[in-house]
Amino acid sequence: MTLRRIAGLTGARATLRCSRRRGKRTEGAPTANADIDAIDTANQAFYGAFEDRDLEAMSELWEHSDRVTCTHPGWSTLRGWGQVAASFFALFQNDQHLQFILTNASAASAGDVAWVSVDENILSDAQPATTVAALNVFTRVPGGPWRLVAHHASPVTADPELGDEE
Repeated sequence: MTLRRIAGLTGARATLRCSRRRGKRTEGAPTANADIDAIDTANQAFYGAFEDRDLEAMSELWEHSDRVTCTHPGWSTLRGWGQVAASFFALFQNDQHLQFILTNASAASAGDVAWVSVDENILSDAQPATTVAALNVFTRVPGGPWRLVAHHASPVTADPELGDEE
């Protein structure tokens, strides 16, 4: 059974909004809630740019500095905006369309640093569905937008809830 049938979803935009858990909200803390909303929006924009293979939109989401890192599944860690941008350029040249169904998402922030952990359930035209555990780290200059500084994605090879069955 494909993830598309399990989730009952089709279309890129629908996938970005499914089964999303928000970070912890605090009563009477509108700034924290606004931060979580902005982080969720930035994270959704990342996956939207990825699905659309939109290099310009992807570029707008990332901090353009030497401190950024990106680890695509099965790749070595890329360091610096030049290497990260080149990786997305190469990925977007591929004819294979990817669709991300995001599950188990959790966003949190501390000051001007934020992170989103999420399971990327990836559907493609050419390969079987796969699940990747990802961590996206964002930062911002005060009053500015959230920018990605790190993306780390690692293939999930087993269901951790199953445990050892010896």
